[in-house]
Amino acid sequence: MKTYIYSTLSADQNYDGVIINGGAGVANRRSLITVDGAVTAVTNEQLAKLQQNNVFQAHKRNGFIKLRTKKDEVEKVTKDMKAKDKGAQETEKTLKQKAKAKDAKVK
Repeated sequence: MKTYIYSTLSADQNYDGVIINGGAGVANRRSLITVDGAVTAVTNEQLAKLQQNNVFQAHKRNGFIKLRTKKDEVEKVTKDMKAKDKGAQETEKTLKQKAKAKDAKVK
């Protein structure tokens, strides 16, 4: 039986040889579309390895990883997950927020 791992991490992750797709918050080189997250199907054996990995468990605990037994739309699953990690690219919205915060400190 497959398990689907949903990730909102910016980069692919290699957890002891099990690769989990990333790419959330990073623009696609060809289309410039920025996705909310990624999904990776894993076997029971791979899942057992992941369950023993401390970094995987930390990512899961911190809201960047979610496990599901059925495949669903990435946007639907990731909407209540942690939106971005430190590797996510800046967007127009985040740049405006930073500029606003900086202006508030100057005054």
